[in-house]
Amino acid sequence: MSAPSAARASRQEAFAKVNLGLRVLDRRPDGYHNVRTVMQSIGLADDVSVTVEPACRRRVTLECDRKDLEHEGNLAWMAADRLLRIVPRPTAVHVRLRKRIPSGAGLGGGSSDAAAVLRALAKLLPAPPRRRDLLEVAAGIGSDVPYFLVGGTAVAAGRGTELTAQPDLPAAPLVLVLPDIEVSTARAYRELAASRGTGLTDPPESRTMKNLGFVPSVPEEGTSFSLSEPMHNDFEDVVFHRFPAIADIKARLLACGARHALMSGSGSAVFGIFSSSAGARQVAADLACRGLRAEASRFRTRSECGCVL
Repeated sequence: MSAPSAARASRQEAFAKVNLGLRVLDRRPDGYHNVRTVMQSIGLADDVSVTVEPACRRRVTLECDRKDLEHEGNLAWMAADRLLRIVPRPTAVHVRLRKRIPSGAGLGGGSSDAAAVLRALAKLLPAPPRRRDLLEVAAGIGSDVPYFLVGGTAVAAGRGTELTAQPDLPAAPLVLVLPDIEVSTARAYRELAASRGTGLTDPPESRTMKNLGFVPSVPEEGTSFSLSEPMHNDFEDVVFHRFPAIADIKARLLACGARHALMSGSGSAVFGIFSSSAGARQVAADLACRGLRAEASRFRTRSECGCVL
């Protein structure tokens, strides 16, 4: 009988995303909402390390530098547990997270961690999981998780899991501002519905990507998206009403010379796109001197993110 295989490990960077425009449409029968958005990977990242070894039974353990995240509801833990349920051999998995992406910021930190675990396991397991299995596990964990298996620039539709990869955008420099505010996505949806009076509806003019506000081409036409007009996020009005400080950050970025500025997802992070890396670094430094958590970053390509799909 051969000796059991030794433990194997993989380290992944779990990059954050920003939304380059976001439309919220109707509520679906499954309780989610249809959306139209373009997601873009950026340089801010968590560090995810995954170790696997043979075991008598399936086991997942999680270690994190934020102790409040060390629980079975963590999306990274869930990703490992659910993938192990469909692989043939019992395996022990240990996940270690080092967090830099804040929670409740609209940057997809937890979802990116989960996708990083799936990417690592796809490399480490003796029988690599099928692409379909990875996507099914990802979609079952959260709407954003499949995107982080694709990475780079991608159009997302449906509840966010219907993805169309786009050609990588140039490495646009940006300034990311991370206020000390955690926004509840569920509450943002409720407040958006209330602001529309009749709830979240799906007007016919919202069915095309063009109504994101910055003219990405309709994916079915086979053409790519470009940053050519001001971007729009449906959540901004309701979130800005409750948190004026977030609106002020967007105004500051525009006043500092950002070509575009937008809140990401349901907030609270705000980003501004600049013409040069030097300009972005200077603005980030100036905002940090004023007490804001701000950092210069840039768009990341699909290959830089180590994505598998």
